[in-house]
Amino acid sequence: MKDPYTHITRAGGSFACINSGKGFVSYFDTFLEKIQFLYIIKGGPGTGKSGLMAYIARKAEERGEDVWRIWCSSDPDSLDGVILRKRQIAIVDGTAPHVAEPHIPGVDSEILNLGAFWDGKKLQEHRRTVEKLNQEKSDAYGRAFSLLRAAESLLEVHINLLSRYINKESMARTVKRILCTDGLRCEPSPVLTVPLCSIGMQGSICLEPYIQEAKKILTLPRFYGVDLLLLEELRKNAEKFGIAALVSPDPLTLYPDSLYLVKKGILIRRGEPLSLTNEKALSLRRLAALPKGDEKKYLRELEKRENDLWNLAQKEFIGISKHHFEIEKIYGSAMDFSAVDRAKETLEESVFS
Repeated sequence: MKDPYTHITRAGGSFACINSGKGFVSYFDTFLEKIQFLYIIKGGPGTGKSGLMAYIARKAEERGEDVWRIWCSSDPDSLDGVILRKRQIAIVDGTAPHVAEPHIPGVDSEILNLGAFWDGKKLQEHRRTVEKLNQEKSDAYGRAFSLLRAAESLLEVHINLLSRYINKESMARTVKRILCTDGLRCEPSPVLTVPLCSIGMQGSICLEPYIQEAKKILTLPRFYGVDLLLLEELRKNAEKFGIAALVSPDPLTLYPDSLYLVKKGILIRRGEPLSLTNEKALSLRRLAALPKGDEKKYLRELEKRENDLWNLAQKEFIGISKHHFEIEKIYGSAMDFSAVDRAKETLEESVFS
């Protein structure tokens, strides 16, 4: 399968959820594990949730603070959350599909409801339109996820067939050379999942937040799925030997799509070469003795059909944007954004006091 992603070098952020071949998958718990106080923002689409979080992120950066942005996997220009890492404070969008609720209200969490600032009667005038748009949006999501599941099923068949041709000794040597596991003891795993790739209303997007800080970059070409199997072996061995790593899952299979070795400063990624001085493009041909004749044609046919299904799913996700932004426009027309601005200032005082 050819690289379907638009790669974006965007430091200091990731997704927390992804649209995948296994449905909508959330990794929010990974990001909130060490949080001491959680602000949960409620409200409909277009009510200013993302703008409020962006405001707090800017104010934190103006103070020189360490900010991690959580981008929306369906709309990568919008935020699902902001984490102030040194303060151990998070502000998140607590609406579906990643619903969040307070654990101990007022003690470790607090709700800010932007729905308090809309004109309910004005919204109710658009009830039938909003219901229709929501149903069309839901139907499109259903079709998109069905197509992704079909593509994922084909890729699993593909990987199962490919695994018979992997040179296990060569794979093991490559993993050992990259991770430098000689002499290391098995320890508890510090491997964390940090999603960087997703498919949504802007198509297929892959964030690249570690490009600037990585000391060394190893780029893997997409080679019949051998790249996925190598990354999976790297993940398993990082867990086995307790090597700190951040893993981004592939949206189709949730196999690793990239892996960042934190202490070593090594980024292993799939995609086209970046032509950077600290980058090396790895050849994967020695890792698999690929079949010839009909079986090789079969692998190519599987890849083609996976790619076709992915493109059809992408078309559905992009089409959702029309319904989504029409709903946002309706909600936005009923909002008192001056009240939202005052809420921003109140939240700023609460966060930084």
